[in-house]
Amino acid sequence: MERWEGESHVFCLFNFSPLERVLKDCVPEGRWRKLVDSSETAWNGPGTNLPESVSPGQEIRIRGYGFAMYLQEERV
Repeated sequence: MERWEGESHVFCLFNFSPLERVLKDCVPEGRWRKLVDSSETAWNGPGTNLPESVSPGQEIRIRGYGFAMYLQEERV
């Protein structure tokens, strides 16, 4: 899911399955920095496996029942 207002853009990932999922070709144009990852231990998760930043074409693995939000750092 991608949302924006003015120059501020966020990109969210949701996994409603109990299984880890591999996502391909889901990252919108631009460079994105991770803001929130529900798998991080700070949220009582098992530990993250998501990268701190992502770009289009990058493969992403999201844990079961995971949620992540990325903020767009730069547009292409």
